[in-house]
Amino acid sequence: MILGAGEQLFGTRRYDEITMEEVARQAGVGKGTLYRYFSGKEALLSAVLQACHEDLVASLRQACGRESEFRPLLREVCQEVSRSQERRHPMFHLLFTQQRRGEGQSGRCAAFQRNCAEVREVLTALMERGVSEGVLRDDMSPGKLAWLFLSLVRSWSHSRMHGVPGFELTMDDVLELFGKGAMK
Repeated sequence: MILGAGEQLFGTRRYDEITMEEVARQAGVGKGTLYRYFSGKEALLSAVLQACHEDLVASLRQACGRESEFRPLLREVCQEVSRSQERRHPMFHLLFTQQRRGEGQSGRCAAFQRNCAEVREVLTALMERGVSEGVLRDDMSPGKLAWLFLSLVRSWSHSRMHGVPGFELTMDDVLELFGKGAMK
């Protein structure tokens, strides 16, 4: 309940506008209970961000663990990354804003790097599967393919969220561009 309340509040308002009292009220718990689990707002934000990451990785691992052909799996993973990006964009925007300002660097930056590495690891395994099935080219490392795919999906999702004019790509367009490239 506390993490859900924190995600909702951090996802809709600026960090410095949120109080622990407000989080406790939103979660339906007393302030003492909140402080029993989190030493302060910084610790709560770190826990919320970690929970968001773990949710994404779990959904990616579940999708990648299915016995299916590569192409349907890639589509499902594209949907999962996009859903996570759209649902939690304000949270990650907050993280990047704080990192630019040098706030909250006490370990969150290192945790964020580990989390990114974990997502790349899951996607790299998926790309290895695509290479082994002969669907993806074998002259580029699966790690680079994973990074390219993730960057493409995140950019597409971000553009959709913000309604960037002239950038009306569908998921099929994204998957085709990833799979076939843009050159003739």
